[in-house]
Amino acid sequence: NDTATTFQNGELRARLARGELRIQQFTLENNNLQLFIDGAVSLEGRLNLGVVAKVGNLGVPTDRLRLFGMRIPATGPIPVPVLGEVSNLLSNRLLYVQVTGTVRSPVIRPQALPLLTSEVVRFFIGTRP
Repeated sequence: NDTATTFQNGELRARLARGELRIQQFTLENNNLQLFIDGAVSLEGRLNLGVVAKVGNLGVPTDRLRLFGMRIPATGPIPVPVLGEVSNLLSNRLLYVQVTGTVRSPVIRPQALPLLTSEVVRFFIGTRP
């Protein structure tokens, strides 16, 4: 039984250096799923990726997120206290997995949501530059 997911939007920012594709930001979006991926893939196929996913709305308090959006600078890093508050607000609404192993045999491990980065916060609350 093959299932396929179609995404309407996506963006990839990466650099290739010293035999490794360093993924700074790989995002995919459709009506029900948002993915943010960062990490590295070696040219030999070794994986070291972090994946943050949000399925559907999951009761995300949009009014509170909008208030956070007003406290986020248009460019540059987001202040650590704001990152902490947004991470806490979204912690039970996002899934974080670490993907290691190889392209042919990935190992996917659910993890506790870390402190979100500025890029992840901007992606999930919609304040990307």
